[in-house]
Parts: sequence; C-alpha cells; structure tokens
Amino acid sequence: MSQLQLSLLGAPIVKHGERTLTFSTRKALALLVYLAVEGGTHPRKTLSEAFWPELDAEHGRAALRATLLELRKLLERSHGPGERAHLLVERDTLGFDQGSPLILDLRFVESASKQVGRGVEPFTGEARGELLAQLEQATRLARGPFLASFTLRDSQFFDDWTRQHREYWHLRVHQLFDALSKLYERAGDRERAIETVSRWLSFDPLNEEGYRRLMRLRFSQGDRVGALRAYANGRAVLADELQVEPEPETVALAKRIRQAAPVRPAQPRSLLSPHASAGQPPVNLLDGPLLGRAAEFGTLIECYQRAYAGQPQLVLLQGEAGIGKTRLVTEFVGWAHAQGADVLAGRALQTGRQLPYQPLIDVLRLRLEQEHAPDDLLSDVWLAELSRLLPELRDRYPDLPVPSTDEALGHNRLFEATSRLLQIWATRRPLVVLLDDMQWADTATLDLLLYLARSFAEQPTPVLLLLNLRTGTETVSDLQSSWLMALKRTHIPLTALVLVAFTKEETQRFVQALAWAEQRPEAENNSSTGGMQDARALKHAPAELPLSFPTSSTYRETLASFADWLYVQTRGQPFYLTETLKALLECEVITPALQENGSWGLVLRTGLLAQIPVGELIPSSLRELIRSQLARLTPSAWALLVAGAVLGKGLTFERLCQVAQIDEQAGLYALEELLRSRLLCEGNLAEDAQAFDEYTFPREMIREVVYQEAGATRQRLVQRRVSAVMPELFLIRAEENSRKKKKGNPDDQSATIGPVKAGGSHYLEHVERRASRHAGQTERS
Repeated sequence: MSQLQLSLLGAPIVKHGERTLTFSTRKALALLVYLAVEGGTHPRKTLSEAFWPELDAEHGRAALRATLLELRKLLERSHGPGERAHLLVERDTLGFDQGSPLILDLRFVESASKQVGRGVEPFTGEARGELLAQLEQATRLARGPFLASFTLRDSQFFDDWTRQHREYWHLRVHQLFDALSKLYERAGDRERAIETVSRWLSFDPLNEEGYRRLMRLRFSQGDRVGALRAYANGRAVLADELQVEPEPETVALAKRIRQAAPVRPAQPRSLLSPHASAGQPPVNLLDGPLLGRAAEFGTLIECYQRAYAGQPQLVLLQGEAGIGKTRLVTEFVGWAHAQGADVLAGRALQTGRQLPYQPLIDVLRLRLEQEHAPDDLLSDVWLAELSRLLPELRDRYPDLPVPSTDEALGHNRLFEATSRLLQIWATRRPLVVLLDDMQWADTATLDLLLYLARSFAEQPTPVLLLLNLRTGTETVSDLQSSWLMALKRTHIPLTALVLVAFTKEETQRFVQALAWAEQRPEAENNSSTGGMQDARALKHAPAELPLSFPTSSTYRETLASFADWLYVQTRGQPFYLTETLKALLECEVITPALQENGSWGLVLRTGLLAQIPVGELIPSSLRELIRSQLARLTPSAWALLVAGAVLGKGLTFERLCQVAQIDEQAGLYALEELLRSRLLCEGNLAEDAQAFDEYTFPREMIREVVYQEAGATRQRLVQRRVSAVMPELFLIRAEENSRKKKKGNPDDQSATIGPVKAGGSHYLEHVERRASRHAGQTERS
C-alpha cells in the first residue's frame, strides 16, 4: 500500500508515495486531517453537521459524499494495482485505516514527549545518544504551530478542534525543545544548545524562557555582546507582538550581564575571523567543543543545583596531568557564572617552600578589592583576624583591633572569620569556590578547607567547593591522603569525579568535531611511495584530502583511520591529542585551507604523514613533559624502563629484570615506581590481548622518547643483552630484514631492534611460536 505522509506541525503538507497532494477544497484537506488525527470511525451524520453546519441534513450528507469522492480519487492516483484505500468507508460511518502505511509527525512528537516524561536526567552513554537522536528528529519536524494559518471559516467545530490541538502540541514541542537544550547544556555542548534554543525561538518567538536561556548560554561562552543582542531581539518581538516589556527576571538577567565581566573570554567557533591578517588562518582552527565529559559536566550541574537549593556541596575532581580537568572546570564556571553564581577561583603554586594559605589569599584579596565597604560585611573583630592574611586591610582601616597573639586561638579565629565572610557572600548569590592544583597546597590551607567544609555542613549555605587534584605522580603526600580521608568524614556531601582518557569512540568524535575543510582546495598531489609506518592504515587514502564531505566513503574511512592512528599514539589522553594535532599543523601534515565561502578548514596530507617517522612527530611540549617524568626516576627504574623500550612488547617482570640485569627485589621496587609514575601500566593494551601478566607503555610516544633518551651506546648495550636472553628475537628480525631486502626496501628501519614500528609490531608472536616449538631454549613467564 502506498505510504501517506502528513506533516501537520506548520502549514499542512500531504504526500502520497512520491507525490505532494493538492486539494481543490479546504474541506477535503480538513476532513482527511481530522480522520487521520482522531482515528477510529465517525458517523456520517456527525461529520456532515460538524463540517457543514449551515446546510440541512440532506444537503450536508451530499456535500460529505462529494468531498469523500474527491479524497478517494486523489488517493487512488498513487495506489498500486489491487491496493486498498487508506479510508474506511461504510454506509453510515467513515474512518481512517490506522493499519495503513502512515507517517504522521505528531506520532514522533508524542513518542519523544513520553520518553521525556519518564525523565531525561539518568540517561548516559548509549541511552542518552538514542534520546538525543529522538529529540532532534522530533523537534526538526516542528516547522510551526499545528495547522499553521489553516482554518475553516464556516465550521466553528473544526476551528475549535484545531485550537485545542494547537495548544496541546505547542506544549509538547515546547517540552521537547526545553529537554533537548538542557541535555546539550548539561553535556557541556553549548554550541548545539544554542542552536537548539535558536530553533526553539523560531518555533515560539514569544517564549521568554528561551531568550533567557540563550542569554545565559551566550554569556557562559564569554559572548556578552551576543547575550545582550538576544535580550534586545526578545524585547523587540514582545513589543511588536504583544506591546509588553520583558518579565522582571529577564530584565534583571540583562542588567547583571551588562555589569558582570564574563569568567572566560569569548571563543567564537566561527572560522570567519575578521581579526586575522589577510590570508592568515585564525588561531582557533584546532579548537573544538567539550567532548567526552558529558557525564562529569552533568554531575557538576547537579551539584550546583543542589547547592543553589541551600545544600552545600564539595566536589573533588581528580585526574592525571593533561587529562582535561582545567578545561572541564573552565566550561563549568563559565556556565555557573551565567546562571548568576559568584565564582571565586584560586590556584596552589608549586614553590620551593610552602606558602601558608596562598590559594585562599589570592581568592579573598581579589574579591575584597571589589567590595566598596568590607566593614559592612564583617565586624572589626573579624576583619582584624582576616588582616593576618590580608595586611592591606589595616591600611584601609587603621583602627582595627590587634588580633590574638595566641597561635592556636588565632588560627581558630582566622578560620571562623573566613567562614563567616564566605557565608555572607553566599547569601547574596550562590557561591562557587574553585581551587586548582591542590596537590601543591600547604598544610594550613588544607586545615582551613577542612574547617570550611564542616562549617558549611552545619549551617546550610549555597556554596559549592570545587577542588582540582592531580593524580598519577608522587605529588600526593601522606598528609594529603589523610586529609582526604578526614574530608570524607565531614557531613558535607562529597562527590568525587575521576577523569580518564578518551575511549577510541570518543577520540573518533573528537577528531570529527574539528573544522575540516568542506571542499577540496586546489593543491599539489603529495602521494608517497614509501611505507606508512605507524600511519599504514591510511595508505589507500588520497594524498591530500579535506575530511568533512559527509557523503564520501573515502572521507569516512580516512578520518576513521587517522583517528585510530591518533588513538594508538596518544591512547586518548586529551593533552597528548591536542599537542600532537598542533605538531601535525606545524609540520604541515595538517594544513589550513581557505574555502570558497571565506572560512578556513583543515586538510590532511596523508602522503606526508606516511613519510615522517613517528619519532619526529612527537611535539616538543610532550617530549619535555616525558623527560621531566624520567628525570625523577631512580637508576633501577630507569634501567627497567629502557629494557622495556628496547623489548617493545611482551614486557613480563622476568624479562625486564633479565635485560636490565637487576635482581628481583630491586626490580620489584623499580616496577612499582614505574607503575606509580604511570610510565608503565599493567596488562597489554592490545584489544585481543588475553594475558594479564605483562606490562606495557601507556602510550607509544612515551616508549619512543625513552628509547631516544637512552642514547646510542645504551641502546647497543641493551640490544646485546636481549640477544643473549632471547636469541629467537634476533633470528626473527634477521628473517624480516631478509624479506624486506628481497622486496627492494633495504632502507626500511622497522626491523631494527628498538621501539616497535608498524612493520615489526607482531614480532613477539613469532618469537612465542618459535619458542613453543623449541621448548626449553627460552624461558617464558
């Protein structure tokens, strides 16, 4: 049966099969819409009286028969041979065959509305993605109000029915736009949230909540001008359509945006940069939205909302260096500031000697400088105690009393003065206190934070304490560990968030979100005749390709292969990812290209990527970071790590100790040191690995740097030890070299002993197979 498609949210559109139907009378379209939406069967007498109230019974039924005949003929033109009509026509009743192929936009909206009614908060991962897709589809079907501008002037019944449905579906679509924009906002994807709210306002231009949300989203991006422009547009629409002023809440939000400076500077996603020099690409080509942190961003928003309700919250954000803690909190405090929160931010410094209260002094000093009369906040007694931290208060108020000289009592009074000050600020607006790099914090700061946590818990205050703590190094002392345990024993609700590296799928999305060129620029072909080394998966791609033409299978395959290569090199570590992309941009593996629309896009030169050894692609920033970690190693740990870099794969404890020539006890201590420093990790990172008694480098770049830092002399020495401990390794490598020379590739260095390149990535499997045939020749763990 031919498919009938009714699009009723907006001006009505009816398609039957491939044809768009045109109705000779408005009554015919109205009758079809009424039967399809209401369902069931209806008496002919009721329909004739409802649609032709001005006619008597006989003429009304005649008009109904004529309209029905027109509908049947119109639908039969697209019917296949032997197909039944969509209409159910009986002697005394009419109806619509609900079992016939019918696409009705109202059904999609109703289904999505029921899904939202069950709650959108718990959705994460795959379920959240499915809900987003469902809401996107439903909201894009909403072109306007139900049966926009369609009426039957001579049928009060139909117009009343239309008015009721118009109100009902308006509320449903309003609910969907609200839920969809909140989901994007909670995930930190403000670009899509703004796009959704903009579509929401196109659907309902009189929606003040939409204008307020757009203002907050723009302001959270640092775009004060865009936020005030949204307010001006909303005010103009309300004045033109309703002759009213915006609500007091909207006016107050606009006033606060005018007076407050954004927490973060504006970072426009547009690549049409008017500030760039002529012919020069903008500096934000590698900038992208916040990805892979939707759950964590949503948790921060939940904690803020609980704090806003008067329940103080403590969030401990943990993760290794470069994992994205600063980016996450920057996005969050921008969002919180746009919601009206007062944001106080400080950072602990890594200094040669501890500076008491340093991060909190920075926070209090900056905030008090903005106060016109601090003495209105606290009495002279408490201001005198604060002058211990901020001596400039005595310059401002020379008559302050002298604080207590009792050290123990003085600390208690100082803690109480700080607590009272923060609580007073929180009574004005919800307070967010962000302290970064808490692994460097001194003992006094930790004690004061412990006091604040307990004080806020005892006197409910709208305060959110957000502490950033780096993990994965020796920076967390025993004292800080005990402090964390004491913090958890306070009554303040504590949420611990641990950031981890991107998954392979998240890395794919990260790469896809970059500003790839939309059309192929004119450029020379840079195809390569050499091997691909670590980028071997890209060998069938064009030598120069803009990676954003969505209908191209080559685009999808090349982009996926490039993202896989990046994941192998970085293991999804955000800092490693961004620095590697910057290095590729510097060495022109990725190049900016000016497109026909005047914007800039990125072009990947796969041929050039194939020619550059992976060691030369390591950014200097990452190399220095890895070197700083290596400099802190003990000699035994360094020897063990070099042995692993030469072996490359199959790093069992016994093999590492044999090649490094250290005893088991020293090797055990060295291995534990490497695991704590995250220079080695347990297990094999290969997806098909089944062994759990092996160790591996967390990222290929770390192994490459370790091998290079070992130097040529140490490399040869360790290689000789490997040949003595594992002679099969040299035999396999010799066979590989021989095969490569026969193929006419004598310059291929992938078979030399050292960090394993793509050509030698499976050498250990050959070793193990050969060893299994010659049992006893090689000891296996």
